[in-house]
Amino acid sequence: MLSPFYDEAGITLYLGDARVIAPMLATELPLWGEGPATGRVHVLCDSPYTPHTHDKSRAGARGGPKGAPLHNGTGLVSKASISRSVDFGFAPLSSALRHTLADEAARLTTAWSLFFTDAEGVDDWRRALAEAQLENVRVGAWLKLGSTPQFTGDRPGVGFEAIVIAHATAHGKPLKKSWNGGGKVAIWEHQIVTEHGGRDLGEARVHETQKPEALITALLEDFTDPGDMVIDFTAGSGTTLVCARRLGRRAVGIEQREKDCENAVRRLRGELAGTGYTPAMKRGQQGLFNQETGS
Repeated sequence: MLSPFYDEAGITLYLGDARVIAPMLATELPLWGEGPATGRVHVLCDSPYTPHTHDKSRAGARGGPKGAPLHNGTGLVSKASISRSVDFGFAPLSSALRHTLADEAARLTTAWSLFFTDAEGVDDWRRALAEAQLENVRVGAWLKLGSTPQFTGDRPGVGFEAIVIAHATAHGKPLKKSWNGGGKVAIWEHQIVTEHGGRDLGEARVHETQKPEALITALLEDFTDPGDMVIDFTAGSGTTLVCARRLGRRAVGIEQREKDCENAVRRLRGELAGTGYTPAMKRGQQGLFNQETGS
């Protein structure tokens, strides 16, 4: 039996490598709340970037230049246009991990599987999901408001992340689909979580590739229903778990870095207590709930 890092009120978090833990989850399914029979099982996963993006990612250095600044694409030079390499603190997505996650999504889910990826990884994800006998349904997009500009100014910057959307099958044959988005297009437009903008947005950045709560909430509302189970193979600081709890979904996450699990637990306990705790509150920000009124 797996030993969870956190397990409370329908939310379970495991500390470890998804390649090891995910294949063990099938034996744990009956232990999650009242079991998957009470709702559908989905995957919502923000896996690491492909090596193409991981190795080339840059960010603005606002602490003062150590060399000559670069043009920011407007013909002007500013401190925010000084380029520095991003240290993600984890390895890029490997082919082996992609196929493991695709296989486990096919084995565990009964409905939707959503995987974030850079544009360069879309084709590889679609192939891996097809090989796992999931049905490729659509490629959506998160339009990243406030995303990092192209520091060299010689080409357009990256303005979106792709979301590969697949669905469970029965022996490789498509199943009837249901989602809450009606006929709207698969584009979600939300502000990024910034290192220096969190104070204004009420959401501090505590993870290198953190997704905004508004985006994850929108995806959960569109693709899942209350009581459904959501699996996140790469849980990071727990945004998907927090949003699932907020919306009355059950969730299981896996994260290999202990510091991220600790942040996730702090967020989850604050959400459960209704005290409005988020990592942003460490910086004097107001959380989701007012501590006096609970609303």
